Amino acid sequence: MSDELNEFELPKTETRIEEIKKQVSESLKQNKLGEFSIKVYTFNPQKREREGRWMPIVDAISDGLTAKAEYKVKMVGYTNKFDYLPISIETTLSSSDSESEKIVEAIEETVQDYLNSEKVKNIIKNDQYEINIYSNKGKKLN
Repeated sequence: MSDELNEFELPKTETRIEEIKKQVSESLKQNKLGEFSIKVYTFNPQKREREGRWMPIVDAISDGLTAKAEYKVKMVGYTNKFDYLPISIETTLSSSDSESEKIVEAIEETVQDYLNSEKVKNIIKNDQYEINIYSNKGKKLN
């Protein structure tokens, strides 16, 4: 069991990462478990907490929009990298489709109504978000 990899996560606010790695390594040696390489990944606790709240909301948006064939929604996703949460809605609409403007408005209104519902507002708190709707070629439609 030599030179195996041991990985774990710590909040990026943790100031003793090297000390913790050393303690883990020493503990493994003392318990005769061999030599291990220690890899620590850090995370932002606030963003992780936000993601836990938003993931089921974005899943519900995706389920609701893809269930309505007239919305022509292919996929709904988001990224948690920024101080705000961009929600991306990919459609099969062509930007030249005469109906696209009306459909985009309906999609945006549906999503806003859901996000402004009392239940969801309590979950998302004061998080900033942005709704981006894209054509089948990746062109932003709203």
